[in-house]
Amino acid sequence: MIKAAAPILLLFFLSCSGKGKGLSLYLTNDFNSLLWDESEKIYSLAEEIKNDANPKLIIETGDFFSQSHPENLEDGFQSALKAAEIFGLDAICADDSFLKIEKEDLPKEAEKYILSSNLYLKSKKNFSPLRSICDASSSICAVSAYIYQFSFPEKAGYTKDYRIENPIYEINKNLNKVKEKKSFETIFLYIKDFEGKKDKKRLSDFLQKLTPKPELVIIKSEKEFSPFKCKNIWIAYAPKNEAAKISVTEIPVLKIKKVKTYVLNLPKTSKTNISDEQLEKIRKEKFLKLSKVYSSSDKDIPAQQRGPGGTAYFMSKIISRYIKSNGAFYSAQAVKKGFKKGEIRLRDIYDSVSPQDRLIYCKI
Repeated sequence: MIKAAAPILLLFFLSCSGKGKGLSLYLTNDFNSLLWDESEKIYSLAEEIKNDANPKLIIETGDFFSQSHPENLEDGFQSALKAAEIFGLDAICADDSFLKIEKEDLPKEAEKYILSSNLYLKSKKNFSPLRSICDASSSICAVSAYIYQFSFPEKAGYTKDYRIENPIYEINKNLNKVKEKKSFETIFLYIKDFEGKKDKKRLSDFLQKLTPKPELVIIKSEKEFSPFKCKNIWIAYAPKNEAAKISVTEIPVLKIKKVKTYVLNLPKTSKTNISDEQLEKIRKEKFLKLSKVYSSSDKDIPAQQRGPGGTAYFMSKIISRYIKSNGAFYSAQAVKKGFKKGEIRLRDIYDSVSPQDRLIYCKI
């Protein structure tokens, strides 16, 4: 079984232009936090992207499938995926948060966004092994691989619901697919413990196994570093900040002239167009749902409090009301967080239990 892993996102850029031009990669890290917690900032990002005349790709590199937001738990990521479509998100990197989603809970709508070349359901179904995003001047193809042991990149593995095939084999297979189209290849790596130039030897060994060789490797790492070259391949980093832009300046014959990473310090701004209004509508609808009151308390209730008036007691009363029964039982062991004094809302209920817990009930 896999204990720790690092997803790798490969981006293949099929440039149709013979003259040098720019290319913009917009990277979000935890799109859900921007959507649910920092709505004013997501409008700033939308404005930044809209004003960029270069060919561009918008990739979610962070915990899109994290179960830390009640908004996602309430409807199984449906609202987040709808917002991603409105925002113009092109792809979602399948990372550790994705592999924690049980296959029966994975929304069908998510499959068109998930990038993978070596990640399979155990039913042998793959997710979008090669996707194309096109505009008037260029075609951009994106595919990803998932590596959970960078020192042994050819090692396969599995989780409860997924199979991870040989990453190097799958990467090369897809590199050769786009190479036939005279493509410009870029690879996105996520390496948790990458040390920049200090890790040049390990990175060099990895790149040596790739055929053909890419022009650019973008690494999402804990530490910042300036772009550098390894085996004549540009290496840049993707920050852990909420959003970043990687600007690539091309020269003829699909070669890179310059690479630069910008951390986007997003100001808070009001909505500016119809897409923003649609996003705000999603946010307001979710806020109203999670604000529904199910109970109240005249004092704080710690998670560990047992017996009448304890957290489990309140949960059983809430469940009883929700399923319209005469009574209900709820284990105090399942409660991870207590309730504050005052009204107990649906948001508080989601916060008090683990995302992995399921409510199974029987009415007699």
